[in-house]
Amino acid sequence: MPYALLAKLSQNLEETMDIRDLDIRDFLPILDQLEMARRMTPEDCSKGLAMIAQSLEKTLGLTSVFPLFEPFDPRTMEAIGRQQCEDLPANFVLLVSQTGYQKNGQIIRYPKVLVSC
Repeated sequence: MPYALLAKLSQNLEETMDIRDLDIRDFLPILDQLEMARRMTPEDCSKGLAMIAQSLEKTLGLTSVFPLFEPFDPRTMEAIGRQQCEDLPANFVLLVSQTGYQKNGQIIRYPKVLVSC
């Protein structure tokens, strides 16, 4: 699984930025973490992957946007659907299907969310 994640990540990086602008040495700790995650038990793997994601965000200078249970804002979120929910008022985020990202205060990708109605 970590190798598939790395391949997808690599493809996405190539599509969104020129890798030559980055110092490849900044990515070596992330590769080390992927190798450690590959050796982990399934229970520990989730924690390892979260650590890798945080390292990658830091290396790329990104801030994740995960607005779970926050009021829906169509200016900063992309709604993928609406669903009835008794536990939340209308127009709150029930589910984040894809994390959004910001860099230097600018939205790079909007989070994709399911909204309560």
